[in-house]
Amino acid sequence: MFAFAKFIGLTLKKVSSMSYLGIDIGTSGVKAVVFSETGQILSSAHQEYPTYSLQPGWFDLDPHEVVASSKAVISKVSAKVRNSDSVRSIGISSQGEAFTVLDKDDKFLCNAMVSFDTRSQKQVCEFTEIFGAERLYNITGHSAHTIFSVFKILWLKENQPQLFARIKRLLCFGDLLGYELTGKAAISYNLAGRTMLFDVRMLEWSDEILYAIGLDKSALSEALPAGYPIGNLKKDIAGELGLGSDVIVTTGGHDQSCGAVGVGAASS
Repeated sequence: MFAFAKFIGLTLKKVSSMSYLGIDIGTSGVKAVVFSETGQILSSAHQEYPTYSLQPGWFDLDPHEVVASSKAVISKVSAKVRNSDSVRSIGISSQGEAFTVLDKDDKFLCNAMVSFDTRSQKQVCEFTEIFGAERLYNITGHSAHTIFSVFKILWLKENQPQLFARIKRLLCFGDLLGYELTGKAAISYNLAGRTMLFDVRMLEWSDEILYAIGLDKSALSEALPAGYPIGNLKKDIAGELGLGSDVIVTTGGHDQSCGAVGVGAASS
């Protein structure tokens, strides 16, 4: 995680006694680690949350629990370095595909279907037949599968149309936490690619796919490179977490890709 945490701080101006906080939002829990500039682990914390399954093939997370747990581990690790190596920046990696939908008042509309939720098999077959498997692959770089967000969105549209109509924001867990911390919705190209709504050649949301599923682009976060500063912590959130409001939050990426950077399988 250090390679990732250091990577997200490369564009930031260095100050004395700076540390980097990396947070990884997984399917069963969230972990935060604070590193010194030389890679020494200064503090770490982990907190689990449950995965719910109301029917066979259904698996989801409560976004309230995920956000609360994320804040809790950030508070724990930052408290340990507050008087020595204050946190300068926070980089967020997260599981892919899972997303949360919010209404116009930023209220969560439902739980988040995780990657191994398979309730959207019907939508995979029907949408691929209509849109075209090769066309879909050429835009997204992926073959149709229930793992991807686009089919879960279609499931919501077809099975809970009144809820779908109320969607104001659709956020993966990485940009959800970034939005909670800064008030700005931004997602890395890498994580956006896991939704199967993203044009991986043009590095932008696909108008073709969004039109086909009936989702307004305004609901999606701004897509940015990994390690790109999103903004500073909101003052109320900074106080809640015990951090300074000058702490910069940056885009991160899909946890598997960030892990690859960490073990040297990829480089910035």
